[in-house]
Amino acid sequence: MDSETHPHFDIAWRALLSRLPANLDLDQSAREHGALKRRRVVRDGATMLRLALAYGPGGMSLRSAAAWAAGCDIAHLSDVGLLKRLKGANDWLSYIAASLLNDNIREGRAERRLRIVDGSVIRSSGKPGTNWRLHATYDPAEGRFSQLEISDTHGGENLSRHTFEKGDLVLADRGYARTPGLMHVREMGADFIMRIGWSAIRLLTPTGARLDWNALYAGMQPGEIAEHEVLVDHSGRKRGVPGASTFRCRLIIRRKDEASSERTRKAIWFDHRRKQRVAANPNPLTVASADFLLLLTSVPAREMSPDNAIATYRLRWQIELAFKRLKSGLGIDALPARDSQLARSWLAAYLIAGLLIDEAVADSLAFPPCVGATAGRAPVAVANPKNPEERTSGRDPRRSSPHRDRTKPRRRRQNPMRATPTKDIAVQPATRTMTPHVPALHLHRIPCRSGDQSGNDQSGLNKRLGR
Repeated sequence: MDSETHPHFDIAWRALLSRLPANLDLDQSAREHGALKRRRVVRDGATMLRLALAYGPGGMSLRSAAAWAAGCDIAHLSDVGLLKRLKGANDWLSYIAASLLNDNIREGRAERRLRIVDGSVIRSSGKPGTNWRLHATYDPAEGRFSQLEISDTHGGENLSRHTFEKGDLVLADRGYARTPGLMHVREMGADFIMRIGWSAIRLLTPTGARLDWNALYAGMQPGEIAEHEVLVDHSGRKRGVPGASTFRCRLIIRRKDEASSERTRKAIWFDHRRKQRVAANPNPLTVASADFLLLLTSVPAREMSPDNAIATYRLRWQIELAFKRLKSGLGIDALPARDSQLARSWLAAYLIAGLLIDEAVADSLAFPPCVGATAGRAPVAVANPKNPEERTSGRDPRRSSPHRDRTKPRRRRQNPMRATPTKDIAVQPATRTMTPHVPALHLHRIPCRSGDQSGNDQSGLNKRLGR
């Protein structure tokens, strides 16, 4: 694509196109995915991408985007024409987002890489309930997403949706605590640290017996951490031979403090009443488990201690902050489109903008501020106005002096306006001087309301102006 033939390509747009992967051909990929069929109004793939970004992250409606494109001589088309082209470009925009994700994979990383998995819901305006779900994998070391997938409401959160590499360490919340998903992580050669509930996964003792949770909880004090070796049973409903469908893991239990436990218990009771359960009270073991943090990990004990496992799991909150940047910062949750194809194009355009921003931020963080220019410089010395011989390094000596007599009461600092006697203030008469840069005020005749006795003469005008 020769950008010199398009006068509308300004410097900022060229800089944005330069951040796209070098092996990404916008024209060829647009033709392959059906986004660019005839070059009548939209001349190339770059123009189609610019229109999609104007409609999505640009915050424009279809009619505003069409008018903006015509005014800037980018493309002359109606809002209906833009609608049809955006509906046919959802696969192509998703391909661009996937190319950005693949381009972000950098070589030379450590053997153990963190992969945080989570999902977020996106609702369309005017419709109750969840319309779309965003499945993401986040890399906290790079500060960017590594995998993204958009599905409808029927697409549940599952680890089987994501791909991992050998040696990856997967962090996920209790919503992903399902045995098939854990098996998927193990089959790909990765390990996991998962928060679980007492009934989410069937856990067995090393001898194959059912786990006694009350015995594990007994005697633990707030802040205490216990570790147990367990077997994860994935034999399904049809129980096979004992031991043939299990794999070993570590169960880490940490007793919460009283405040955290009380919040969790209130949430359990609120959820029980909201769902209108048949039982009058929630399960006693569910209430007892509210006092504990349960983590299940496949990392061997020789590689990671229980304290390090808990500290590593706390990094899972990074993906929540990334979702917040997408929603609160970019506004991806303000989905205006109701058509499924148009909504996918809108979401894909937002993901492209978010990935480009993440790449720019990561590049800026890769080059920290230079400290060599300021190395060796002494701090600025400020002289004491009462004692010029005494100098301090930019601090008030009265505040930094340790010899202040603390037995004497500190004098309260007074407002200088209140401390000044009234008799010393000279009130100057008001003048009608006008500064040259202030325009003159032109008074026009104010129309009179019905029933007003002042009329439209000069006396009525003076009464309205308070003269």
